[in-house]
Amino acid sequence: DGELLRVSLRAFISERISSLSLVHNAGIVERDRADTVTLEGFEVMMRVNVYAALELNRLLLPMIPVQTGSSILYIGSTLSYLGVPDYFSYITAKHALLGMMRATAQDLKPKGIHTACICPSFTDTDMLAYLFPGDQIQGVKQQFGDLISPEVIAKAIFFAASTPECNGLLLPIDK
Repeated sequence: DGELLRVSLRAFISERISSLSLVHNAGIVERDRADTVTLEGFEVMMRVNVYAALELNRLLLPMIPVQTGSSILYIGSTLSYLGVPDYFSYITAKHALLGMMRATAQDLKPKGIHTACICPSFTDTDMLAYLFPGDQIQGVKQQFGDLISPEVIAKAIFFAASTPECNGLLLPIDK
């Protein structure tokens, strides 16, 4: 029940939290192209990668402590600002997430809530292993070098969360 979740979160946040960092990290990726994309596939991509962040913002913004260094952080990708072939829906969704961060930065700045979009390149995750199964991942490593570790992404998230002066920051993470 959405209302029960809201009440529970409000009680937890208001009693125990002086500042909060909301990190939007949910994401999926599928290969598709502008000339073959289906409406259904595009909708799923947008629902998970963009609409989920919007809904969490709508749910949690009234509860986020203001003027305390709270932040909303979006996990994008280098494909949030670049394009490559064969990832039409994913690229579109990640561009939208970057746009959401930029708009959020402007709208929430007066409340003292800052935002950033952390945009890693190839990261050692299950999602990357899904895209490049078996020995294919070796080709990615040969072309782009070592994969970024999740620990490096965690450090970037911590930096962005603890640096309100970087409101609206696009933070590329690459090797």
